[in-house]
Amino acid sequence: MKLRSTTFICGAVLTILLGIGIETQTAKADTTTLENTQQTTVETPNFPLTNDSDNKIDDAKHNDQYAGGNWNISLDEATPQNNYYLSVNKDAVESLNASVKSLSNSTGNDSTDEFPDTVDNPDDTETTNVDDSSATDSIDNGDPNTQIMQGLDNISSGKEEADSIQMQQAADYYQRVIDLLNDDNPDYSSFQSDIEQLENISNYQDLSKQLWTLVKKGYSLPISISWLVNSLNNLDHVVSFDQSSIMSHLPNLGLDQEDSEARTDFISQNVKFLEQLGYSTEKANQMVTNSLNFNQLLNDAAISTDTQEYQFEQDSKPDFMDLDVFYRQTGNLDLKEYIQTAYPTATKIQIKNKKLLTRLSSIFNQANFAAMKDWMVVSKVYSESYLLGSVSSTMALPNDATQDVKDSFIKAMAFSTTESYFADTLSRYYGQKNVDDETINQVTGIADDIINTYKERFQNNTWLSEDGKQQVLNKLSNMKLYVGYPKVIPADTD
Repeated sequence: MKLRSTTFICGAVLTILLGIGIETQTAKADTTTLENTQQTTVETPNFPLTNDSDNKIDDAKHNDQYAGGNWNISLDEATPQNNYYLSVNKDAVESLNASVKSLSNSTGNDSTDEFPDTVDNPDDTETTNVDDSSATDSIDNGDPNTQIMQGLDNISSGKEEADSIQMQQAADYYQRVIDLLNDDNPDYSSFQSDIEQLENISNYQDLSKQLWTLVKKGYSLPISISWLVNSLNNLDHVVSFDQSSIMSHLPNLGLDQEDSEARTDFISQNVKFLEQLGYSTEKANQMVTNSLNFNQLLNDAAISTDTQEYQFEQDSKPDFMDLDVFYRQTGNLDLKEYIQTAYPTATKIQIKNKKLLTRLSSIFNQANFAAMKDWMVVSKVYSESYLLGSVSSTMALPNDATQDVKDSFIKAMAFSTTESYFADTLSRYYGQKNVDDETINQVTGIADDIINTYKERFQNNTWLSEDGKQQVLNKLSNMKLYVGYPKVIPADTD
């Protein structure tokens, strides 16, 4: 299980002590080369992408220079010229290494990892999920997923009492999914009703008005919009436009030899799913084929014109524009009502890739409307196939699978589905079982020491203005530490 984390101070310390996954923004994405299989229509937009300087946050705050300079050096080699951060924080880093060693020994942690003398380049930072076997003895209880799944089984069967309403709800949901995956005759009426609502939409105007309702019903959108967590101007409520999650909706299967068998299997499987929902074989085949072609269009929008490779590239200087300007850039797909409903306080939007926005906007034309609806339906059916009962689990397993294999598969599928809806609840459960208050207090103390050290350095700083100093000190004072696991389930995921 990938445990969620929010604001953490000194990721190296928390990783060593708690064995938690720390999510950081990655500036590089994997690249995949695929053949172009698009068979639907793309229209070139007849409007330029606005890049009005009046719609940007101060350019001076956005540049491609990372503070500190060279990160591939040791502490002994650090100077103000080659890495300012390591140079001025040598003593603090060395003290931190000593604290980590001491704390690791006191908690029974065999790890001797320190804050690295050589720090990875920020460009290469990726999500790190640390093996729990290197954490404290209390955490060394095997795979977190297995431990949480056992807890869900125990709560469902009454062997263990849930410590919260949310955990009981998670266990009940987990058991319902297991029962559903074993059901030969499930009730499809709710699923069919959701699909019928989308099928009855005949144009982009009506679709745009119902986007928020459709998202709440589990439909995926061909764009990704989310809050920009680390906005440089905290007074602006900024959302971010990206395509980072599109790849996960449907597999990118072309027509070449390598993808041919996988494409055939995908079409066959999802045609059977759609047939369960009342579609004819012919209609289902057309819908799945259209969805794959539209999915290819979405992925082609991310192709690099320089390398002809698939990569979710980002502009060196992301563009910030007022939302009213952005609304005129999205072609026939009007996102105004959706953003105003989902993000009512948003005032600006960050565009990480202006070319991507232009390409996606050109896809949202009436000629592609039917294919886009098919993509939304198939994406939903593909991701929620467990709602179709035993047909879903049966199709995913070989004919000679034993009952034990089938039961294990169904439990794993039920857990994955439960985790997608109750991630914070399950993270809290795992944390309570494995991380004690003493460890949390020790880590919090280290974090407080780091903050206080920064305060002292800025108070004695000679080159910042008094106003600049005060702003930094205020921000340090207002920082909230979240160490260990969520004590309270966030309202937006409750």
